[in-house]
Amino acid sequence: MSETTALRVEMSQESCCVCGIQFSIPDVYAKRRAKDQKTVYCPNGHKLEFTDYIVGDGRSVAGVINENRDLKATILKMTAELDQLQAKLQETEEKLNGKNPANSPARQKKSSNAAMKAARSIHQL
Repeated sequence: MSETTALRVEMSQESCCVCGIQFSIPDVYAKRRAKDQKTVYCPNGHKLEFTDYIVGDGRSVAGVINENRDLKATILKMTAELDQLQAKLQETEEKLNGKNPANSPARQKKSSNAAMKAARSIHQL
């Protein structure tokens, strides 16, 4: 019987300052080269100085860039979820505000209050 093993390797995206080619290297390797200041070569063979600059709070620039990328992805995901919730809320409000003939005026007012409470709680998220 054979066994399958999954391996996850975090990669760092780089670009050559000579030819501009973009390439990826394992994060472990990138951190090691930034620390020991040894030479790195691009896929086209250009000799590169591999340094990682540190920002004022002690984080590396590469780390800040990766964190920024992750935050942007999270914002996009949450914006899409919010859009879906707002569409669902609007659909519910339309049903409660008389677009559904089964609703009586008294029920519409009570339902409208419930919809407003739901809307407020969604906006507080």
